[in-house]
Amino acid sequence: MVSDASAAVASVAVAGDAWFQALVDLCPDTIFVICDGYHVYANARGLRLLGARTIADLQDRPAIEFLHPDYRDPGAARMRSLTADGEAMQYVEEKLIRLDGRVVDTEAAGTLWEFEGRPAALIVTREITERKQAEAELAAAQQRFRAAFRNAPAGMAILDANGSVTEANPALEALLAEPADSILGRPYWQWIDETDRQAARSAFRALADETIDSIRGDLRVRRSDGTEAWIHACVAALADNGSFVAHLSDVTVARNQAAQLKDLAMTDALTGMANRRRLEEELQTALNAGPAQVALLDLDDFKGVNDRLGHGVGDQLLSVLAGRLSCALGQEALAARMGGDEFAVMMPGACDAAADLTVSRLAETLRTPVRVGEYELLVNASIGVADSTGTMDPYEVLRRADVAMYVAKESGDRYLRYREEYDSASDEQARLGAELRTALDAGQFRVYYQPVVELPNGRFRAVEALVRWEHPTRGLVAPDQFIPTAERNGLIVELGTWVLRTACAQAARWIAELGDLAPDRVSVNVSARQLNQPGFAHVVTAALTETGLSAERLIVEVTETAVFNGRRAVQTLDELRTLGVRIALDDFGTGHSSLGLLQTVPVDILKVDKSFVSNITMAGRHAVIATALIQVADGLGLTAVAEGVETAEQAAELHRLGYRLAQGYHFGRPGPNLALDLAGPH
Repeated sequence: MVSDASAAVASVAVAGDAWFQALVDLCPDTIFVICDGYHVYANARGLRLLGARTIADLQDRPAIEFLHPDYRDPGAARMRSLTADGEAMQYVEEKLIRLDGRVVDTEAAGTLWEFEGRPAALIVTREITERKQAEAELAAAQQRFRAAFRNAPAGMAILDANGSVTEANPALEALLAEPADSILGRPYWQWIDETDRQAARSAFRALADETIDSIRGDLRVRRSDGTEAWIHACVAALADNGSFVAHLSDVTVARNQAAQLKDLAMTDALTGMANRRRLEEELQTALNAGPAQVALLDLDDFKGVNDRLGHGVGDQLLSVLAGRLSCALGQEALAARMGGDEFAVMMPGACDAAADLTVSRLAETLRTPVRVGEYELLVNASIGVADSTGTMDPYEVLRRADVAMYVAKESGDRYLRYREEYDSASDEQARLGAELRTALDAGQFRVYYQPVVELPNGRFRAVEALVRWEHPTRGLVAPDQFIPTAERNGLIVELGTWVLRTACAQAARWIAELGDLAPDRVSVNVSARQLNQPGFAHVVTAALTETGLSAERLIVEVTETAVFNGRRAVQTLDELRTLGVRIALDDFGTGHSSLGLLQTVPVDILKVDKSFVSNITMAGRHAVIATALIQVADGLGLTAVAEGVETAEQAAELHRLGYRLAQGYHFGRPGPNLALDLAGPH
C-alpha cells in the first residue's frame, strides 16, 4: 500500500537535496503529503500538530479520519478535485482531530504533487486554534457589548472620528427625545447648550488627537421638544479604528436635588434668610472682586423676650425683623441670620459713607415697634461695622464686625465702626468670640472624655464628652472662657453639633474595637440654644444614623436653666426620649425649682452638683442634701451620678449614702483618649 518513510522523504526532497529537506523540517507551517488517501509524509511540525512521533503513527488510518466529522465531506471533495483534476486548494479553515482526541483549528492549502509516479496532495497547514479562540472571545465580547449597548439604561452612542453619531441606543433616543434616524450622522455636541458647545468640541478634538484619554463632565443639552436636561458625559476611544463610545446619563434630578439641598443648607429655617454659611461664601466672592463691608447686629435683651413671653413669640419677632431688614437693603446687599438673635448685612463695594447710611437705615427700621400677637415690642440692637481694608479673609472681616459689635454692646453705644484699638487686651472677650468661627473651621476644637464609674469598685461605666479649644497661640482655652461667648453669638449650635457627631463616632469605634469593654454610654452636653433650635431632634437622629450608634447608648445632658420655662426645650427632650436617648439633668440642685422640674421634664439621670459633694465627709448641710437627693432619685426610679469626686473618702461616703455612680478627678481627668484600663477597677 505505502512504501517506507525513507522513500517518501526521498520523493519530497527532490533528488535528495539535503538543504531542501532541512528547509521543510524548519518550516513554521505543517506540511503533509497524502497519497492514495493516507499520510506518506509529515514534517516535524506536522507530526506535533497531530500528536504523532513518527509518520508510522499516522498510517494506521485514512487521512480523512483526521478531519472533524463536520469537515469530512467537503474535505474529501476538495481532495478528489485536487488529485483528479489538478485543482489547487485555496486556504480553507478546517478542524483536525489529533491522535489524543483533542480538536485543533487549522487553515490549509494544497497543490497537486507526484509521489512514486502516483498523483498525491501536498498540504500546507497552519494551526489557528488560538486565533479562533480569540475570534470567538471577540465575537462574544462584541455580542455582550451590543446587548449592553442596546439595553443600557443610560444613553450610549458610537461616534466616528469627527464626533458624529453612527449608532444610538434606545435610551439615547429617549434622552434626546428624538428617533435614531434623526440622531445618526450628527455631531453629538449639536445637542449641547451653546454655553458649553465650544468647550465640548475642543475636548473631543483633544481626545481624537490622543492629547487626553477621556472626556468626563456635566453638560446641559437641549432636547428636540425644547426642554433642557443635565447629562453626565463620558467619552472614550472604543478601539484602534478611530471610533469612540459616548456614555450619557441624565443627572437632571440629581443636580436639581443637589441645588435644593445646597439652598436649604444655605438658608435659615426660621426666617428664610441666608444663613451664616451663605453669607461667608458670598462675602468671599465679594472680596475676590473688590472691597466689602459687613454690619453685625445683635438684639438687646432678646433672651428676656423668650423668658417672659415664650420662644414662640421670640421666633415670630425674629421673622418679622428678618423681613424688615431685607426690605431696607438695596439689591447688592445681603442680609443673613447668623444664629440666635444675631443678624449680619454684607455690603459689597460700599464705601464708609454708604455703609453708614445703610446701617442708619437698618437702625431706624428696628426702632419701629413690632406687633406679635397681643404684644407690641420695642427692639434695640447693638451694631458693629467693619470694612475689608488689608484683608481678603471673610472671617477676618466678620471678626472685626463682631469685635465692634461687642464693644458697642459693652459701652452702651448703638453703633460702632471697628478700630484697631478694639483689639487690645481689655477686649479679650470680644476677640475670643470673633475667633470661635475660625477655630471651628480650622479644626482647633477637641473632644475630651471623662469616665463615669461604678461605686465602690470604680469599674468603668460611661464617659462624658467635654469640648476643649486648643488655641494655636493661647494654648488650651478653658470651656468657661469660650462657651458663654459661643452661646451669645449663636455658634454654640454648630459647635454643639460637631461635638455630638464626634462623640457618637468615637463611641461607635469603641464598641467596634473593645466589644463588652467599651463604655455603656456616652454623655453629651446640650445647650439651651440647641434645645430651642428647630429640628434639633433630627440633628441627633442624623448623628446616630451616620455613626451607627444606637440611641440607647447616648445621653443628652442639659442644665436646669436650659429647660426652665422652656416649652420648646421640653418638647425637644420628649422627642429625644421617644428616640431612646436618655436624658440627664446636670448640676442638679443648683437651679430654679429643681424638684418642680422633675414633674415636667423627661429625666432619666440626676447629676448631683459637685458643690454638694465637696464637703460630704463632714456632717452638715451638704451631707443632708446629698442624702435627700439620692432618696429623691431612688424614689422616682432615676439614676443618680455624683459629680466632682476628688478623694477616696468622698467616694466611700457617697457609696455609704446609696450612690452607685460617680465622676471626678479621683477616677480620671478628662482627656482626648481613655487613659485607663477599661476592664479593671480604679
